Amino acid sequence: MGAAYNGLGVIAFTRGDLGKSEELVRKGLALEPGLRTAHYNLGRIREARSDVAGAEVLYRAELEAYPDHGRAWFNLAQIRRARGDREGYLAELRQGIEKAPDFGACYWYLAREELGAGHLDAAADLARRGLEAQPVSDVAPLGHYVLADVYNRQGQGVKAREEVGKAQRLEAALRKNPTPRI
Repeated sequence: MGAAYNGLGVIAFTRGDLGKSEELVRKGLALEPGLRTAHYNLGRIREARSDVAGAEVLYRAELEAYPDHGRAWFNLAQIRRARGDREGYLAELRQGIEKAPDFGACYWYLAREELGAGHLDAAADLARRGLEAQPVSDVAPLGHYVLADVYNRQGQGVKAREEVGKAQRLEAALRKNPTPRI
């Protein structure tokens, strides 16, 4: 029953009703104190209300119970990045890859950082691993774009264009049928 309230809270969140969302998620959490994604969802609500410190506490609570929650790792990384804590940002992304290996976004954002640092082999490896782990997501095109950039820098124009094409086809498919964001 708690999961149903949590799910309804997510729906309220996507509609922009933060108050109702929080009420429903908290009701679910009261029914099931260890409810997976509840603290994460409350963190998203806090973040939407510009309470970043509160969001961070809730994301960490989610990860204490469920260290394989990739979105929580990713959101923590983004919080650290927004604070200007580059090392913390990179550390959270690495933790996300280690603890939630099926969640692609941490791979792709870390790949982008490796690309920016000129570490082409590391960037390509991370991009590929992310695409293997999660070939379809709203962020997956980034993996293809990183690979395209790597190939372009290596003088492999044909491979670069192939990756750009894959990214563009995926973007077009996602526009037609967006992946659910829960």
